[in-house]
Amino acid sequence: MLPSPPIGIPDRLAGDARRLRRRQQQAIEALQRRGFEEVAVPMLERADVFCTAESVRFVDREGDLLGLRADFTGPLARVVATRLSGVPDLRLCYRGTLFRDGARRELQQAGFEHFGDGSVEEDIQAILTAVEVARALGYEARVSLSMAEADPQRLATILDALEGKIPVQVDLAEQAFSYYTGIVFSLYAEGVPRRLGGGGRYDGLVGRFG
Repeated sequence: MLPSPPIGIPDRLAGDARRLRRRQQQAIEALQRRGFEEVAVPMLERADVFCTAESVRFVDREGDLLGLRADFTGPLARVVATRLSGVPDLRLCYRGTLFRDGARRELQQAGFEHFGDGSVEEDIQAILTAVEVARALGYEARVSLSMAEADPQRLATILDALEGKIPVQVDLAEQAFSYYTGIVFSLYAEGVPRRLGGGGRYDGLVGRFG
């Protein structure tokens, strides 16, 4: 009997493959309508580029510690610091496969990053953009807000701006990656067992690369 793929690495046959590509394309088109440009980053990076300890790592023949792509945020921060330094108001989007050392080893993700001036208005627009992408995929998302660091005035401003536009709640117990430095949000939808997506502000991350 032929071996099956490793646990957490699924085969995607014709119907699943078409559905995945279609939904990724819908997400990217929704982001492009809001001015985001698609970029592609490598599947392999130096291991310290990634922002999660779950990255799958190995040593190559030269003795360098590499990792399979475990997130898009770290590689995009690297690109901005080293290739696009000084370019104002960068709006980048992406899609592709992630690999993490856990029960769900292979993940498919589409998303966006906005490198701007750090204003609260950008936080608001990032949340509204994420909700619009969810809507393009057929979901009416509700938003859960939290903070990675104590800024209640910024949180209150965002709540006031979103009131009446989208369903929103505050949950200070929301999990956040260690690199987040401000507002953190998650999207949920009726009938979906896991969160649809999420994000947050990470003011210090790009500085890791220059």
